[in-house]
Amino acid sequence: MPILGDSSRHGSIPDMAASISPWADNATGAVVPDTGHFIPDE
Repeated sequence: MPILGDSSRHGSIPDMAASISPWADNATGAVVPDTGHFIPDE
């Protein structure tokens, strides 16, 4: 199953895909520009 890990540019986890890749075979990451640690609030 493909997994998308969204990270924020100024957040505490710069590469969400790298942090979930040990448990996901097909992890892809995306960085949302100009966002802080909680993307839904931006």
